[in-house]
This record gives sequence, C-alpha cells and structure tokens, in this order.
Amino acid sequence: MNVKVLEDFYKDLKNNTNYADKTIKHHYTIISSALNTALKWGYISNNPNKLVTPIKIKKKEIICYSPEEVEKLIEVLKNESLKYQTIIMLALDSGIRRGELTGLTWEDIDFENSTININKTTQYVAGIGTFEKDTKSETSNRKIYITSTTLQILKQYKQEQLKNKMLLGCKWGNSNRVFTTNDGFDMHPNTPSKILDIIIKKYNLKRINFHALRHTSISLQINSSIQAQIISKRAGHSNISITHNIYSHFFDSGFKEVADKMNNILQVKSN
Repeated sequence: MNVKVLEDFYKDLKNNTNYADKTIKHHYTIISSALNTALKWGYISNNPNKLVTPIKIKKKEIICYSPEEVEKLIEVLKNESLKYQTIIMLALDSGIRRGELTGLTWEDIDFENSTININKTTQYVAGIGTFEKDTKSETSNRKIYITSTTLQILKQYKQEQLKNKMLLGCKWGNSNRVFTTNDGFDMHPNTPSKILDIIIKKYNLKRINFHALRHTSISLQINSSIQAQIISKRAGHSNISITHNIYSHFFDSGFKEVADKMNNILQVKSN
C-alpha cells in the first residue's frame, strides 16, 4: 500500500459517499492505527498514512432556536398531546440525545428529587431493527436535574399512559419505556424527529432537526451564564474542551462580560 492508494481512497470516500468529514477522519485514524501496528511488528517499513494530506473537518454551523423561538415553540405545544409536550419539553430542558430520550424507562425518573438518570440509549439499524445499547461514552452516563415545569408534565403524561394501559388491558405492549407507541410498545428512535417535524410544519416554525433541541438547550444554558464545566457534565461531553469547541461562539458574550467586569475592577476612577 502506498500514499497514492490511500489518497485515492479518502478522495473516493469524500466524493462518492454521503460520509461526513468526521466519519472519513475516523477511517483515517483506524487505518493509521492498523499500519502503526504492522510497522511495530515488522510487516512494513513505514506508515504511508502519515504522508497523506491531513483530513480537515469543517466546523458545522450550530442550528438552534433563539429564546424567542423557544417561547413560541412552548406556546404552540400547549395545543398538542401530552406525549408531544413531554417529548419536546424534556429534550429542551435536559439537552439529552434522541436515543437517550427513547431509551428512558420510568425507573430512570426520580420524581422526588427531580432528576433523570441517563444510562442507556436506543438505536435503529436497517436489517436489524431497534435495540438498546450503552450510552455514547462513560461520561454520557449521568444524572440530570430537570425543572419543576417539565417534571409536572412528566407526571401528567405518566398518569395518561397508565390510563391507556388499563383501557387496553392485555393488548398493551408492556414496554416500561417512558415514551411508547399508543398501544404500549417501545417507541421507534426516529419518532421524536417525526413529532417535531409535525409541529414545525403545523405552526410554521423555523426548520430544525431534533438534535437541534439539544443545541438549543445548551445554548440557553450558556446564555444564562451557567458555568461551562456544569454545562459540559450535564451534556455528557467527555471533557469541557468539546463543549467549548462546539459552542465556542455562544461563549463570546460571556467572555466580553468578563472583560467588562475586569475593567470595572481595574479602571482608575477620576476624582
């Protein structure tokens, strides 16, 4: 294997697949690791992957709702079912990922202490179906405090779910997930996205995907001057630098505020 073969391979991935730059970079890392091992064991004399033109990951613009747009979303949600309200409000409040949301069970909800426990996720893969798996990383396992507003909606939704379970009797699917189908089976991981799409189209809201609710939640926390370390842990990021890298421009106003406060401290006041 030579540098030209590798260059052509990465070029083909970029031009002829739908892979994101991050995925192509992941391929690069795996190949480099394998070739380093081959070099260590003496199968090759050098690692040609080191001579490949570095793969750059373009930083994507973060799409999310402004505080005013969030207010409008919450207002129109009042016209929707409790299930729709609970899914969207919990996503906005907690900032959890879609798979983490659909992976929640009622044992994960602590009504007394106003917390939710994130310890698993669900995923759908064509040909395999929906399955449960571990969270993205060790730091993704976390406990999140939620607002009393969201907690009350969760309580109402649980009561409604219990009523539906009693009405359907043996026809109920007996899923213990927080979010289920109308007949009690596990909710498909893509369903929250479809629900948000329905609401956006119905009320002519700005077009965003479901993951943007996570971005919205984190941006609202940043704008509220919550400590970056707390935001990072709440989001389940492996370290604070990830939070800074993804949401760097949201911190700008906070950095300016620091400068303003330091100016008030350091400036020499005239008599």
